[in-house]
Amino acid sequence: MESQPDREVVLYVSEAKSYHQAGTTFIKRERPDAFGLPWLKERFAVEAAALRLLAEPTSIPVPRLIAAGTDENGLCYLAAE
Repeated sequence: MESQPDREVVLYVSEAKSYHQAGTTFIKRERPDAFGLPWLKERFAVEAAALRLLAEPTSIPVPRLIAAGTDENGLCYLAAE
């Protein structure tokens, strides 16, 4: 019997982002109606870079970055565990 993927649940919705959880994975997504905010894509990229930077050479506990980028609609996302 194959295991089914965890159902994604919306945790919180802000003006520019929505926050989801699927099992142990936390996903932050840019909201479609926030598309065009000039700083939003930079903020997602900086957060992903910070997680990578802190995870490698330090002992600071940070979430493990699974993926970050833009989806098929050009909206930013970040997934961590």
